[in-house]
Amino acid sequence: MKAAKGEWKAGYNPSVTGPTTPTVTPFCGGRDWPYRTINVGRETIAIVPAQADSFVIGQSNPILGSAEANACLIAAALNMYEWLKELRIAIGFGQERIGAGRVENLDSVLAKAEGQGGK
Repeated sequence: MKAAKGEWKAGYNPSVTGPTTPTVTPFCGGRDWPYRTINVGRETIAIVPAQADSFVIGQSNPILGSAEANACLIAAALNMYEWLKELRIAIGFGQERIGAGRVENLDSVLAKAEGQGGK
């Protein structure tokens, strides 16, 4: 996995132009739509827009707090991935104790994080 190295942090980088709303035909963008950034040190590696409350052009509004919540989850993703890999190793051959279905779910999540599909 070739994710950005360093600690991921949710924040706001005012020098980054915000995204447009997530619609087929964007109607609002730049600083008019709330967003947060994922930063590694001083570098912004991702822009996280607020979710829209609908996809009706001209009538959509941002869901308050959605950009912050999603950015925090994304910022924690690399740590969660590393922890899940360690957990998978620790489980090892003790699959019968936690159930094969749970191990398969864990393997599926790890595969998805590594860009190999998964559930």
